[in-house]
Amino acid sequence: LTDPFDKERFIVDMRGLFVVHAVLMHTGKVLCFSGHVETQFYPAKVYLYDPTASTTTKLREIKMPDRTDLFCCHHVQLYDGRILIIGGSQQDVITSGGALDQRGHLGAKTIVVFDPATEQFVKTGLQLKQGRWYPTAVMLGDGRVLAISGRQDPTFVTTANPFVIADTVEVISPRADSQATLTGTAPLLPIYPGVHLAPDGKLYTTHTTWGQEILEPPGQRLEVTATAATWTPLASPAPVPTHDQREEGMSVPLPVTRPRASSHGRFLVVGGGQALGAQRSPRTGTGFQARMGGIAQSDYLGQHPNADSKSAEILDATKSPPTWTPVSALANGRINCHCVLLPDATVLVLGGHDAYKWSAELNVSGSTVPRTKPSLKVEIFTPGGGFTPGAAMTKPRMYHAAALLLPDGRVWIAGGADPNEFEPNQNYAAQSTSGGPTVPWRGRRYTGGSGVRRNPNLQVSLNRKDYEIYKPPYLCKGLPQPTITSVTPKLVPYGSTFTVNTTQAASIDKVAIMRPGAPTHHTDSEQRYIELDVVKGTNLLTVTMVPDTEQSTVTPGYYMLWIIDTAGIPCAKAAFIQVTHPAPWPKPASPPRKSRWPCVVATVTMGSPDAPEVRYLRALRTDIENASPSGRIFIAAVNDIYYTFSPRLAVWLERHGRMRVGVRDMVVRPGTSAIRAAERASARVPGRRVRSAALMTMLTAEALVGLAISPLVALAVAARALTVDSSGEVVDGG
Repeated sequence: LTDPFDKERFIVDMRGLFVVHAVLMHTGKVLCFSGHVETQFYPAKVYLYDPTASTTTKLREIKMPDRTDLFCCHHVQLYDGRILIIGGSQQDVITSGGALDQRGHLGAKTIVVFDPATEQFVKTGLQLKQGRWYPTAVMLGDGRVLAISGRQDPTFVTTANPFVIADTVEVISPRADSQATLTGTAPLLPIYPGVHLAPDGKLYTTHTTWGQEILEPPGQRLEVTATAATWTPLASPAPVPTHDQREEGMSVPLPVTRPRASSHGRFLVVGGGQALGAQRSPRTGTGFQARMGGIAQSDYLGQHPNADSKSAEILDATKSPPTWTPVSALANGRINCHCVLLPDATVLVLGGHDAYKWSAELNVSGSTVPRTKPSLKVEIFTPGGGFTPGAAMTKPRMYHAAALLLPDGRVWIAGGADPNEFEPNQNYAAQSTSGGPTVPWRGRRYTGGSGVRRNPNLQVSLNRKDYEIYKPPYLCKGLPQPTITSVTPKLVPYGSTFTVNTTQAASIDKVAIMRPGAPTHHTDSEQRYIELDVVKGTNLLTVTMVPDTEQSTVTPGYYMLWIIDTAGIPCAKAAFIQVTHPAPWPKPASPPRKSRWPCVVATVTMGSPDAPEVRYLRALRTDIENASPSGRIFIAAVNDIYYTFSPRLAVWLERHGRMRVGVRDMVVRPGTSAIRAAERASARVPGRRVRSAALMTMLTAEALVGLAISPLVALAVAARALTVDSSGEVVDGG
């Protein structure tokens, strides 16, 4: 996947796009990206992959939002088809001494939204309360999205939480227009925990994680209300899984087929294994480190001897207590594998490897650690049966790969870190140090002359920049596929009926909806397969959507609609429908608290929360707040003053068009320009914290000047108001 040179970011990277994150959208395109990948300096770029386009136009580059690094974030589809992305990596900073402080493994507070309709990122003005690197996002049946686990920043280290795992559950509203922290302390779950929503509206952990730092606690059940998140350990007498440390395994809800009550609430849990390192001491004593096995953040070189990367189990969350049932073993080890639901109600298992990910099968001499072999052959799991081996992939797809179902029934898999091959020693352009103005942060920055800097990592595992597509057996039967002529309506409320026009109606065996995949790091909380009730007619299928009592089985949003014939062959191309609650739903967030609704006056006067001035002010507010403890204090002080009057002023301005225009033209626009000038001036100051302090000083000075000339400003606003009519429109060319 070609990655062109981008002068704006001062980065040369001809190695191509490395896919770590992928989301299938209702447009049929795949949103895919990696972020910087810590010290390996990939550009902060996002791509749209269009499987239907010609070879030369399959990829379209989109700029990652400014001041963000989405590496190791998580993502779900909102009810309206937009893609919500939370967490990721902190941006790097240049220290006062000019060194690069790489923060790619520390949690960011990012909340951004990608709109498939406009193919652009939309800043929400929100941010998480806790930074989250490797978090898990899960949608609830009411459209809210939970943020669970993830690594914070070392400044939050405590005795009880030495690995700074996020210990709260945060919730984002269905519209992504508000955010809150739910009451209740979360258990310390290893990062990227496998967490799934069950039909009872509760969430269950599956012991698939990216562990290493902490051990997985006993199985957990999470109950969520409007304000609280309550965790309950599934302790004795509940059965326990055969393996409760399935590090880098994967879990997925099994297909829900008719009758739904007898098949929902079951989750397939595959592979994984607990990584151990040479520096870890024996498990003795009772302390936290002893329970962990010794020194954390050590060199991990192999798997725990009890780990079984070929094992698989089914968690049945409909039982009380939930049960674990082993199923037949896989033919191949599956650590860092992928589980992809297929239209014929089976599960494709592909990719991964049989041992610890960085123990190369080749090119490693003098090591006694067993070599890691990639698992090239795919396997297909049939519920009620076992695993059937299939074709072999052409390339290893190991750690940092992504796989998902395409609307034409094929499976797309990309990326993968291959320890048997190594990244090239790449050159990068250096940033100028001539004393000129610096550009806004757009990726890693380099100092120290006008030459080139090399990637400091030698013999780092090769991150594959290609992809391949798998054709499941149902596409190899040599029979014609059914086709969908039309679907009416495409917006389907719970409990309603809709029609599917197809000339093959008589031969259709089932109709199913599938929620598009959104995988990263063997973690995907989105995939769902639900068979619907159908009545056949002449060239017509009348389909009934599940009632709203089953909204935890079918969460609101876009789904691929499949028709499958009696030979088990799905339609040539799925249609997309939107499943939702009846209007009016969802309601906008209530008048937000000051921490959630910055720049209210600017929003009202500019007419939109997406106006450039509003987006700029919100981004700057976040930057200052994240720069240092003093930045947080500064923003808190500004909020305390600003929100004593701004909400009432904003409401008043909404009712008075003339004054709204006056404030816009004589206060907001000039004020924003003055703030931009202060930011440009402070950008010359070396060191992130010093630069932030300089900016805060300039902004304070500007505020004092504004206060001193406020009578003149008031006169200017009044004069400007006289040039507009009562609706806020300018009159007489004024």
